[in-house]
Amino acid sequence: MATKSTKTTTEKAPKADETNSRFAMPQNMIKLQKRMVEGQQSAFDSTYRAINSFQEGREDAFRGYLERSRFVPVEAREIAEAWIEAGRARREAFKTAVESSFAVTEKYLDSRIEAS
Repeated sequence: MATKSTKTTTEKAPKADETNSRFAMPQNMIKLQKRMVEGQQSAFDSTYRAINSFQEGREDAFRGYLERSRFVPVEAREIAEAWIEAGRARREAFKTAVESSFAVTEKYLDSRIEAS
C-alpha cells in the first residue's frame, strides 16, 4: 500500500505590503498615466467647448426664427424654449459628470504616486 506523505510546509503568508508590492507599478508609469489622463481631459475640454459653441449658435438661430415668425403660437415658443433649456442643462450635467470622473481618476493616480 502506498502511503501519502504528510509533510507540512511552514510557508509564511505574505504581509499586506508585500502583496501590494507585487502589483505595484513603477512611479514613472503612474506619472505617464497621469499625463495621458491630463491629455484626455484637455481633448474633452476642447471638444466640449466646440460642441457647446455650435449648439449655442443653433439655439440663437432657432430663437431668431421664432421671433421673426408670426405664425408660431406662444405655446409652441414656450415649448421650444423649454426644449432649448433642457438641452443646455443636459450638456452641463454631462460636462459635470465627465469632470467628476477625471477628478476621481486624478485623485487615484495621485494617491498611487504618494504610495510609491
